Amino acid sequence: MKIRKQAIKVAAVNTVLIAFFVGAVAAHAGETIVTQVPFAFAMGDTVFPAGEYQFEVDRLSPNTVRVHSADSSTAAIALSRRTNDHVVQTGTPVVTFNVYGEKRFLSTIRTSNGVAVTIRPGHQETLAAKEHATSVAEVRASVRNDRHS
Repeated sequence: MKIRKQAIKVAAVNTVLIAFFVGAVAAHAGETIVTQVPFAFAMGDTVFPAGEYQFEVDRLSPNTVRVHSADSSTAAIALSRRTNDHVVQTGTPVVTFNVYGEKRFLSTIRTSNGVAVTIRPGHQETLAAKEHATSVAEVRASVRNDRHS
């Protein structure tokens, strides 16, 4: 019985240490892009009004993107995929939107270190694409390297 209790304690301590390590690595893994978006836009089913936003692409899990307003009142997470571009430029981060008539949808995020992801279109964007021709809106952004500021 004592051996079993000790094994459980050791497993619990190891689990806590692993969770702490993974959390610490994840907290510093991504790059936060901060920019003023001068128009309303959507990502998936979430509509964001014009304002300041933070766009996060996590290097450990680049298949997801998180977007939230500066005051964190509006936030969403979406699936993404790395762009097929073989040459991705580093430098000024860029956030790109697909424009259909008066509706804008988050399309691509390129970080300053060259990571570029494309947001998978949601149902509303697919419907808008059927109704209107596509154009592109691009917003240049600044970078904040700490995710928790």
